[in-house]
Amino acid sequence: MIKDWNDLRYLLALQEGGTMTRAAELLQTSASTVSRHIQHLSENCGDMLVQPTKGEVWAFTPLALKLTAVARGFDEDLFLLSEPQSEQSLNISITSLDFVLTYFLAPELKSARLAMPHLNLSLLSSDKRLSLAFGEADVALRFGRPDEGQLVSKRVASVPFRIWRHKQNTSSDWVGMIEAFDWTPDMQLAYQVFGKPPIFRASSYAAAKKAAVSIGVNTVGPDAVLAECSKFEKDDTIDPVDRELWRVIHESRRLDKNLQQFNAWLDELFVAKK
Repeated sequence: MIKDWNDLRYLLALQEGGTMTRAAELLQTSASTVSRHIQHLSENCGDMLVQPTKGEVWAFTPLALKLTAVARGFDEDLFLLSEPQSEQSLNISITSLDFVLTYFLAPELKSARLAMPHLNLSLLSSDKRLSLAFGEADVALRFGRPDEGQLVSKRVASVPFRIWRHKQNTSSDWVGMIEAFDWTPDMQLAYQVFGKPPIFRASSYAAAKKAAVSIGVNTVGPDAVLAECSKFEKDDTIDPVDRELWRVIHESRRLDKNLQQFNAWLDELFVAKK
């Protein structure tokens, strides 16, 4: 029997974050507190709810999955019972990679305010996936269709990434992204083309571009960042890789009319850029 429904918040956070540390970040508490509440919940249920794996991620038992489903349904019911937000306040936070926010959204803020005069928009640049379930962001723009549960997604764009040759250097030296992005299609393309690791790495495409200009070598990246740089020319002998960009919200927000209004504007923005 569940004696403290507050314990379910910690179970939900662990499911969302995967690890005790990430769950603690979502709830702004400590990993030991998360562990204690889940242990308390397990004792009240009389059964194990989570099990450790070889990594830090915890596996959920069938009972734990049933409990999280009940808790998420409860959250959604509370939202439906809540009063609608005032039209005088439209606070939206959107998270994505830095170049998406810088080159696709930031230049369109005037258009956004004209369409939604009461919009207060926060652009959250982050390599880490901020939690939509726990309100770290309202909307996410992600490359690749999300496969997690409790998310509602829509494909909004196909972004080309290609090889860019420095006009004054014929070597195979290049600048790329940090090792955490070696799995991406564009980095895989650059490894294939240049046949060796980058001589310099950066955590953003804009920084990689500036580094490549400074050093005088090649690079790889999206047209939005590199097309207008006079130091490079695109390599037309090599097909670009197209990465799908998806708009994502948490399913508990799908009936939020303010969010629906913002998402409609966002979808139109990407249609106009095609």
